[in-house]
Amino acid sequence: MTFRSLANIPAQEVVQCFLEAFKDYYVKFNAAPQYFINRWKAAKVDFDLSFGAFIDERLVGFVLMGIDDWNGYKTAYNAGTGVIPQFRGKRIVQKLYDHFIPLLKAQGIEQSILEVITVNEIAIRAYNAIGYEIERELFCFSGTCKQKTTRKILKEPFHTGISIGAQPQAYSWENTTEHLLMTPQLYECWTTVDDSGGIIGKALIQPNTGYIAQYEFQSVENGIELMQSIASHCNILKINNVDEHHQMALEVFRSSGLQDIIQQYEMKLVLS
Repeated sequence: MTFRSLANIPAQEVVQCFLEAFKDYYVKFNAAPQYFINRWKAAKVDFDLSFGAFIDERLVGFVLMGIDDWNGYKTAYNAGTGVIPQFRGKRIVQKLYDHFIPLLKAQGIEQSILEVITVNEIAIRAYNAIGYEIERELFCFSGTCKQKTTRKILKEPFHTGISIGAQPQAYSWENTTEHLLMTPQLYECWTTVDDSGGIIGKALIQPNTGYIAQYEFQSVENGIELMQSIASHCNILKINNVDEHHQMALEVFRSSGLQDIIQQYEMKLVLS
């Protein structure tokens, strides 16, 4: 078994290994390869600092790392870790970390963060053994709204001048504005207004999928009305990684009729 950077590995090969590694996962992935390529681009995955485990030149395990500043620290975000099922039990993830942690430190990386599903006890124990600790809990939602409204929605392309979500809690890594701007063509800013033109709420959304990456509202009532107006254009709504402390948002999404589908922990490993 050898370990090396994924810098010169074709994206299609990484996607194929990812799909094999996650075929028995809690969440099913049925997306086309371009979905993963776009997502990794948005997460700022640096393939020079992402690493794979190879057996007879076959990629059998990987850790994908996005590199950026996070809360004032140069951070490596674990955008995906996986091992193909028949090669599990060989401590491949631990060995990958043993291989690349010194390389991350040499690049001035001060910390690493990741998200892991709360019921994935095996992964949590493995990350604890590496040194990660739980920072916060995040909630993911999906479903249809109980009601829909015909409130007017103003739509505009996503660009650097748009600011959404002046919330007291930070978004998770992949939902920050800087990372969403890596693939701005996927998003639109939707603003719901009342009869006098006053703003009820805003959302940054993928119109084709109903995925809401960012949101802004000043009350539960406004938030519910925002969701109901979006639902008149998108039947299924999806929202990932709502901070456990953002009680207003949690109430809005649950009261709108969306279902809690997954809970995740954000975990952090201090490297400096």
